[in-house]
Amino acid sequence: MIEMPALYPDMTALQNIFIQQIQYDGCKDASKAVDMLQKVGLEAQENKKARHLSLGMKQRLALAIALLNNPELLILDEPVNGLDPMGIIEIRELLLSLNQSYGITIIVSSHNLSELEHIATHYGFLHIAAYSFY
Repeated sequence: MIEMPALYPDMTALQNIFIQQIQYDGCKDASKAVDMLQKVGLEAQENKKARHLSLGMKQRLALAIALLNNPELLILDEPVNGLDPMGIIEIRELLLSLNQSYGITIIVSSHNLSELEHIATHYGFLHIAAYSFY
C-alpha cells in the first residue's frame, strides 16, 4: 500500500472495493467486501463517496483493498503520514490487530521511528549513499 492510496473519488467505499475485486477475481463478492470494511472499521462508511472520506478513512479503505486476497504479507509505505494524532492511533491499533488476529506479517517503510516503536518487533535500516556524477 502506497502513502497516498489511489481511490475512485466519485465512487463509494463499497464500490471502490468492488472495482478491485473485479480486477483481482473477475467478479464482485458483496459479503466479502462488507467483511473487509468491517475488518478495518469502515462498515458505517460503505455508502460514502471516497472524496468525502478523511485521510485516515482513505488509509483504512486502502488497507481493506490490500486485504482482499488474504495476504500473508503487507508492505506499507508511510501508513500514518499526514494523519492527525487520533488517526495515527487508530491505524496503529488496526495494524496490530491485523497482525495478531490474522497472522499477517506487516513491513512498514517509515522515517517516523517514534511511531514504529509502538508497533515494530524487528527493525531494518537502509543506508543509501549519495553519489555525484560529473
